[in-house]
Amino acid sequence: APYEQSVKFALRLLLRGRSGNPSMSDKKHHIVATGIPLLDHSKFRGIDPSNKKYCTIEATVVTGFETVAKIECESKINAQVFPCRGRILFDCEIVEVSKVLQFRSVDSVRVVANFFPNIKFAGEKENDVEFFERFADEVYWDKTLAIWSNTKKFSGSIEPQLGFTPESIASTGVTFPNYRVTCHRTGTHSFGSPDAACAFGSSFFRKFGWCVKMKGFDIEILLNIEEDFIHVCVPLNHESLHCRNIKCFGPTTLRATICYNMLLLGCIRPGDIVCDPLCGSGSIPIEGSLTHEGYFLCGDNHEQAIENSKNNACHASEIANKSICLEVCCLDATHLPFRDNTVDVCITDLPFGKRMGSKYNNKFLYDKVLSEMARITRLMDGRAVILTQDKSSIIKTLQRLSKFWIVMRRLNVNIGGLSGLVHVLHRTSMSYPLK
Repeated sequence: APYEQSVKFALRLLLRGRSGNPSMSDKKHHIVATGIPLLDHSKFRGIDPSNKKYCTIEATVVTGFETVAKIECESKINAQVFPCRGRILFDCEIVEVSKVLQFRSVDSVRVVANFFPNIKFAGEKENDVEFFERFADEVYWDKTLAIWSNTKKFSGSIEPQLGFTPESIASTGVTFPNYRVTCHRTGTHSFGSPDAACAFGSSFFRKFGWCVKMKGFDIEILLNIEEDFIHVCVPLNHESLHCRNIKCFGPTTLRATICYNMLLLGCIRPGDIVCDPLCGSGSIPIEGSLTHEGYFLCGDNHEQAIENSKNNACHASEIANKSICLEVCCLDATHLPFRDNTVDVCITDLPFGKRMGSKYNNKFLYDKVLSEMARITRLMDGRAVILTQDKSSIIKTLQRLSKFWIVMRRLNVNIGGLSGLVHVLHRTSMSYPLK
């Protein structure tokens, strides 16, 4: 049965594209992960103010992992998910918003108030800024603010306080939220993002009468402008959801959300042995041990990295209030101390050659590491998920090792502003080393 599941998994990925050409294997994902303006907005029931059961959620995700985050969303809540560039959108029941905040593949969760397509800007700064000074009256705020208040457990009032001075409000003993408006804008416009944020913020103030606070605010209003399309949303989390598990950081610590997306691509089954031979601070194995029923082996050849991994593993175990199946050891990724054909999945973040090492050395290092992975993984059933920014070295290495690894999928991802490449590999039936 495990072998049949692996074959089905391989065939499913093959249908998504296994070509050696990255552009071909990513073609589908570029078509699917379009911009929000190209979506059919009539499909979203949650933006209807009269619909008290559903809301529309926008969850941001590392660019390139949108279709992977879609899989997590569909597996945890009953929703039709629309991947967009850098985010996913979907309707969910209001009572399930708390579940969305537990997603591990996304960075931020926002409730969408409105979509405004085909906005006709005047093309003159004065007139366009004046448009935003009236814009708050066009947004449906009641349901959006109620969801924010219930999710954040805000104990004060979210009713408009027009005509009251700060002194008179303070005398009532009732607290009202402080707010800030942030504008994200793409395209060519006559105004800048600060101009739109300032004008929209003053419009919001005239409607609600709440105090503006640029730091330490209670609620943030996001004004997103893409050419002639506007959508307004309210974040439900102050801190990014990737801020978890790690307390001892290394020079190249990977974000937990990226780790989880890579783990999903590895299709880890209960009881699988998973190895990260270049673990650094332990981000990948720690995230995996908290979310998957496998046994995780990880290591590094740097003493400080091993110490950080152990401390982070203890910290994550204490926060989760459970023991985790994770073993940290000192090892050399080019000479792994494991028997042949014993590991089910290898998931690792290879050195980029930026902060550590060099791209010249990478072409030798990648060959040795992937050869060792080929030796220790199970024939026909082993998988590997590899992340790197050195695209040239990894592609040439996989071409040399094509007898041992089949490239099932390639994803172009954004890693801290760098263009990274994720490979999903499947082990062939060829033994290593060649007999």
